[in-house]
This record gives sequence, C-alpha cells and structure tokens, in this order.
Amino acid sequence: MSELITHTVTDWKMHKLEVDAKCHACDGSGVYDGMAEREGFGVQCSRCKGDGHYIHLFTFEEFEGKKKLEGVKRVVEHNPGIILGGTDLEAFGGMPYEDWWNGKKFESGMENRTYTCPAWYYQKGTMWDECDPAGKPYSACLMFDDKALCWIKWDEEDSSSRP
Repeated sequence: MSELITHTVTDWKMHKLEVDAKCHACDGSGVYDGMAEREGFGVQCSRCKGDGHYIHLFTFEEFEGKKKLEGVKRVVEHNPGIILGGTDLEAFGGMPYEDWWNGKKFESGMENRTYTCPAWYYQKGTMWDECDPAGKPYSACLMFDDKALCWIKWDEEDSSSRP
C-alpha cells in the first residue's frame, strides 16, 4: 500500500497529494517489452526510469461552493461547435443563467433548435434514413433547411433513448 502524503499550502488554500504509484506504462516491471523488442530484449521504462513506480503528484484547491460568473446571461447544455452569442440569446436554446444557478434542469425543447438539427446538437451522426451528413457538415444535409421536422420527429421518439 502506498503511503499518502498530504501538504497544505495555506497561502493559496492548495493541497498537494503525493502517492507512490505502480508505473502503468511497464506494469511495475521497470522494463518495457513491446513490438520492437525481440529475442529477449527489453527497454528501461522511460516513465519510471526503471524503478517500476513513480511519485504521482496531484494538486488541488478545496471546493468551497459554486462561484457565479459575471457576464453570463444564458447557459446551454451542449455546444456542438458553433459560435454562441449575439443579441437574440434565446435563439441558441438553453435557459437563463439564474434559472440554471438555482438548479433548474435542462428539458426537451431547450436545445439549440434554431441553428442545429438533433443529429448535430447531440453529435449522433446519421440518425434516420433521411439524414445525409455522411462525411459532410451537418449543415449540408438535404434536410437541414427543414430541421424543424427533424426536431418534431426527435420529440415524438421515446425519450429514454436520448443522451
């Protein structure tokens, strides 16, 4: 069993944990025996320098409660890689920051339905026969201009299959 050593740096409320851990790269042997090492050869493990173990250092600050971010007005559950912003924040889905802060959960209908389809929003690839992204951007799908129909289909499906 490894000895657990803890230190508190009181100036920053930071903690440091040092654990003597078995090297995962060589499985504690100190020697790596891979595809290039043949006929009895091994190579000293570069991770642990042949010791079979190493000191794993983990530093962290204690959680003292969720902190509010100034300037955030709206929170979305997912962002599938589009720029969010502008004057009409509600068009991107989500909920007001205060609602999210107070514990409101995301529900169906809070997705970014204006600018994405269900496959894009949930990063699902091709979801239905009519989906056509196959190696193309989601916005190039033949159904993209009619994505509201895809959202209707999404809403009609069993919610247990949703992410």
